[in-house]
Amino acid sequence: MDKIIDIEDIENNHMLKQIGNIFLTGYQIELLNKYSIKPENYNSLKELMVAIDTILPELDDEEYDELDSVYQTIAERNYYENTNK
Repeated sequence: MDKIIDIEDIENNHMLKQIGNIFLTGYQIELLNKYSIKPENYNSLKELMVAIDTILPELDDEEYDELDSVYQTIAERNYYENTNK
């Protein structure tokens, strides 16, 4: 089986370093910017999560699902990076 790798998918899904050591994918950055959430304005994943959580109730179902998916991914990473186990 041959698989074709889409370069754009790779670029959008690899981690990028942001100000404050927040790591996000290109897709996450693009989506956050779509909703006027500028990742560079936050110093931690937790702060970014609060900003997303504030906007979610204002969105229609499709927009909510789209942004909530990013929120859940960030929340999971925040848990693994910042929770003492």
